[in-house]
Amino acid sequence: MVEVRKLQRVGKSSKRKDEGTFLISLPKNWIKRMNLNQGDPITIIEKNDGTLSLSTTGEITEEQKTAVLSDEPTLSREIIAKYLLGFDTIKINFGETISVKQRDLVKKSIRRLVGVEIVEETSKEITLQCLLAPSAVDVRKTLKQAYFIGSDMHKDAMTAFLENDPEIAKLVITRDEDVDRLYYLIVRQLRAMVDDIKLSQKTNTSGVACLDYRVLAKSVENLADQAVIVAKKVVSLLEKEKEIPKGIKDKLRELSDVVFKNHYDAINAHFNKNIILAEEISKRKTVVLDLIEDIEKKIREMELDVFLDLRYILESLENINDYAIDIAELAIRE
Repeated sequence: MVEVRKLQRVGKSSKRKDEGTFLISLPKNWIKRMNLNQGDPITIIEKNDGTLSLSTTGEITEEQKTAVLSDEPTLSREIIAKYLLGFDTIKINFGETISVKQRDLVKKSIRRLVGVEIVEETSKEITLQCLLAPSAVDVRKTLKQAYFIGSDMHKDAMTAFLENDPEIAKLVITRDEDVDRLYYLIVRQLRAMVDDIKLSQKTNTSGVACLDYRVLAKSVENLADQAVIVAKKVVSLLEKEKEIPKGIKDKLRELSDVVFKNHYDAINAHFNKNIILAEEISKRKTVVLDLIEDIEKKIREMELDVFLDLRYILESLENINDYAIDIAELAIRE
């Protein structure tokens, strides 16, 4: 919204034209939105182009939000939804004595949510509290942490395939929850910054940056999900006890190495604002597609059940590469 306001001069002397002070009123809606009162300090920053930027100062007061839920089939999803929406306290009223199954459901749900604990429990009600303040979360560090876990899952899933190790594959599957926890935390934090201008100012994160981080977080979560698919198909292949030809394994290793380098470079390009590297990643897609076409020809010779598992692995690696390109394009658009 653009508003035009006139300068006013106060304290002007009739003898000296250079005396007095110039004033301009601030929009009332902005004052309310920033929760400002008379006497509160405002920082005025003059930029190189002559424009002025206003910034509020002082400590951030974090408003506590409470949600009340009841026992229903979608309770687990509702708990996660309220967490993502930034609620600090979640009260669950069961209406009757809480069963062991109901209590276990709540505990299982909050294991996926960083900072959430049961702080109070009666025979009919459980109260959850998020003990992590939004101002204590560094989105950039959390994104990097989620990526490192997801990239390790990719690497370990392929190691399980190449070395016929079902235990490594099963470990990859269990680590997906770690990425989900961080993903939910990132989404919660980004929503908080969009809702609270003071918080976004304190963390030096613009609205556009919040949108980019949201896309980046989803790409990282998708990367981890695809690694889980690879791991599950590795377990399936090993249960079939069918030998995979060395030529196919070597080609899949080669493809995986190219894809891994792409998403590793994409993350670095984004955080280091390296547009040249980001553009290079998009150009590598031809190499990936050529490898996929070559591998598809080879796996068609396998038995149908083995072919299907290998095709899923191939498709997951292609999807991971697409997520790498999405991340790289974020760096290009900045």
